[in-house]
Parts: sequence; structure tokens; C-alpha cells
Amino acid sequence: MWTGGFFSIGTLLMGLAYNNALITVGRIVNQVSIGSALTIAPVYITEISPDSSRGSLTSLPEILVFLHVSRAFFLSREKLKLGRWPSTLATIGVFTMPESPRWLVMQGRSGDANDILERTYDSQHEASRRLAEIEEAVGNMQRTGRDVWRELWLHRSPFVWHMIICVLGINIIQQALGIDIILLYSNRIFEKAGVTSSNEKLLWTVIVHIVKATCFLIATGYLHKVGRKKLLLGRIGATTIMLAALGICLNIISDADNIIGNADKSHEKHNWAVAYCTPLLLLYVASVSSGVGPIASVYSVEIFPLRLRAQGYAVGIVVKEVTGLALSTIFLQDYHATTAVFSFMVCGFFVFAFVYFIMPETEGRALEDIWKLFVEYFVRRSTAGERERQRDIGAVEAAAMELQRNVEAMEAGTRSTAGDIELQRNTEAAEAAARVDIEASP
Repeated sequence: MWTGGFFSIGTLLMGLAYNNALITVGRIVNQVSIGSALTIAPVYITEISPDSSRGSLTSLPEILVFLHVSRAFFLSREKLKLGRWPSTLATIGVFTMPESPRWLVMQGRSGDANDILERTYDSQHEASRRLAEIEEAVGNMQRTGRDVWRELWLHRSPFVWHMIICVLGINIIQQALGIDIILLYSNRIFEKAGVTSSNEKLLWTVIVHIVKATCFLIATGYLHKVGRKKLLLGRIGATTIMLAALGICLNIISDADNIIGNADKSHEKHNWAVAYCTPLLLLYVASVSSGVGPIASVYSVEIFPLRLRAQGYAVGIVVKEVTGLALSTIFLQDYHATTAVFSFMVCGFFVFAFVYFIMPETEGRALEDIWKLFVEYFVRRSTAGERERQRDIGAVEAAAMELQRNVEAMEAGTRSTAGDIELQRNTEAAEAAARVDIEASP
């Protein structure tokens, strides 16, 4: 409710602003509410959703933010103050929303939590089972007694560190695949594709946003059928391929422009590359929007246990925003569209490896059980490492025994050789003495 109120005030200030200073104040107030909403909404939805639809529902805020950004693209500044009405209505609507059952249990209101769980789960038995799991998680949280930030950074266990790495990684991935930067370069890509009219550029921009929103919505329906990790790997692979193909086409067109010096003639010479640019851009947007787009927020918020969820997810949001700011600062100054495309293509290979080796699959697990995946992962790695260490120790011992046998054999061979030499000397001495006796005899 506080977030919606701040957003209404900030939007109204920008709409009524008569100078840049007031616009800046309105934007600052808005950013306070936006930063809060980016953390609050996914955590709330995750905690109140049944397991069967948690992924789809948690990704909805991303879709709605995108749709509102697309709508604002077509509004003038005079209509900016209209933005206060959605936030005002949302603030009023919050009064009809139930509290998170996890939060209620933390406040000692298990009866209220059970009522909400019965409304969101299919059966009373399932709701009772979930309530018992939540109460156990809250009990563990209270027994731990540690400050959350201290547990995240100072006294973190190996599996909590694994969670943090996954959250930081998935949020960096969302920026490292370059969707925001490539969309900012989209007008240049359209120009390379022969689109010069402002109206045509606007039309293609609208098409790009429609493709992005459509693929985002479609992906939410596959999160529970395919799984987070499989869908993410498939889309990252497709994204990398699209970036490689788009970069090649842009590079061919740029080289032709530099050699010929006439864009129209270079387009005629490499019309196939020109024709592929826009479809490849749309396929790239579709790949990102149907993969890391909806999965990043879902995965980041569901992997933490209850006591670490909000703070851990907030760290991921901060990292995502900082990464986006850093990439914007780097690529929007001195780099060209082709350089940006190839740079993000290279990132795609590292991103694929990170997801494949580091991130476990969370599909099909209850919210209170997902953190156990990371404990199991750590135990498996520790067990595997211990087995490997024992194998190494066994191999070293076997090598040492073999070396000892070789040394003993060499020593035995040396003793045998020395004995033969001594015997030979004695034989020769005896023969020499015999000859002397023979010669000395009458």
C-alpha cells in the first residue's frame, strides 16, 4: 500500500511539473516505489501461490511492467499524469488481498494462515500439510536466531553461498544476454535493414514489443511442463545462435558500406543479409523473452528458505540493476551495434555453462523444500569429492607399493650381480693359483 501511494504521488508530480527540478523529484519518488515493488511483488506472489502455478504467477509482474512501459511509449508528457490512476486503483485493491500465509505464521496467526491456504490449495489435506511445513520452517528460523544479513554474508553455510551465486548469476544473465542494450540499438539495426522512415521504425518497434510480450506470456505456460533449467538452457542456446547470425549479417552490411561508401548500393549487393536482420532481431527477442525473462524472477525468489527469501531476492535485484547500468554506460558510448551483438554472443557461451553446471532444477518441489536441493547438491559434491580423494589416495598408495617393489627388485638384482662378480674373481684366482702350482711342480 505504501508502494502504491508513493507511485501515485511521484507520477502526479511528474505530470504537473513545470520545470526539470520537479520532474526529477517526481522520478525520485517513483523510483522508491519501483524499487520496493520489484522486491515485494514476487516475494508475496511466491509465498501465496500454490506450487502448481507458482512459476506462472510469479512472472506476471514482469509482464505487466513491460505492458505498461509499452503503453507509456505512445503517451505524451501531457498524459503522464494519467499514470497515477492505475497505481491508485492498485493501492485500493491491496485492501482485498490476503496476507502471506508464511508471514501470518511468523506472527503466530496459524489459524488465519490455514484459512488462506485452504483458499489457494486444492484440498484441506494439502493445505494442512503445507501449514505444517511452514510452521516447521518458521520454527527453524526462530531457532537459528541469527541476523539475516549476517547469515547471508558473514556466517553463510556452503549451500547458502550456492544460493547467492545462483541468484547473482541469473540476474547478471538477464543483462548479459543484452536484451535492453540490443533494443536500444534496434533503430540502428532497422536502418541496416533498410528501414529509414520514422513511421516504419515506430511500426517495427511496436512489432518487437508485441513479440516480446507474446513470447513472455507463452513461456509462463511452459515453466511447469518443461522445467526452469531445461527451458532456460534451450532459450540461451537459441539466443546465442540468433546473436551470432545477426552479428554476421550486420558485419557484412557494415563492411560493404565502408567499401562501397553508398548504403543503397551495399544493400543491393548484400540484400540477403539486409533481409535477415529484422527477422533475426525478432527471433532473438523471442528467445530471451521466453527464457531468462520470466525465469529470472521466479528462480531468484523461490530458492531461498523463508528467513532469507526477501533479503536474498533483493540482493539479486540490486545486482541486476547495477549490471544493467554498467552495460548501458559501456555500450552506449563508443561501441557499435555489431560490437554489442558479438559481445553478448560470447557471453551466451559462458551463460550456458553457468546454468548447466551450477543451477539445480527447482520444478516440482514445494517452496519449503527447494532449499534442500542445495543441501543435497553440497552433500553430493562433498561425497563425490571424498570418493575422489579416496581414489587418489589409493592410487598414490598403489604407486608407492609398485615403486617399493621396483626398488627391491633393483636391490636384489644389484646383490646378484655383485655375487656373480665376486664368484668370477674367486674362480679366476683359483685358476691362476692352479697354473702357478703346475708350473712350479717338477
